[in-house]
Amino acid sequence: TGDLEKALQISSPGRIAVKPDGAALVISGNTVVAAAGDKVAPFIADHLEAPSGIALDKDGNVYVANCGKLQNVSVFGPDGKYVRSIGKEGGRPRVGRYDSAGMLEPGGAAIDKNGKLWVAETLDSPKRVSVWDAKTGAFEKEFFGGSAYATWVWMDPKHSDEVYCHNVLWKVD
Repeated sequence: TGDLEKALQISSPGRIAVKPDGAALVISGNTVVAAAGDKVAPFIADHLEAPSGIALDKDGNVYVANCGKLQNVSVFGPDGKYVRSIGKEGGRPRVGRYDSAGMLEPGGAAIDKNGKLWVAETLDSPKRVSVWDAKTGAFEKEFFGGSAYATWVWMDPKHSDEVYCHNVLWKVD
């Protein structure tokens, strides 16, 4: 009906992932809490730095995208215990040589039916979605999108194998 059934008090609520049992895992400030029934309880408090996205796999493992100093995804078991990280700790540099093994300002996170972790970064230069093997943490591929509705591209006639587009120097063939 759209009527409010109940409200829970959660400090600084962020993104949510819902477990198969109906409990909600909610980013709350620099932690993750579990909300089930009328109760809110701490769930994850370590290996997090400015968490920005959360996802669950079919086995109940929890994936939390971190901004801040970590710039990666922390993986936790169904019980909330830290297992490992995916992506280079500290991410890729904001300026300098591009490193596909690092994330930069990861936001949205999702696990697909094939066990792949998809991470959408929140930056516009470039807009990037990276794909990782959720079990091993291995980087698999990345996709880039335009940062605006129209593309601005500059070419230097002296370097026909390069284009400058959305603050990124691209090698082209």
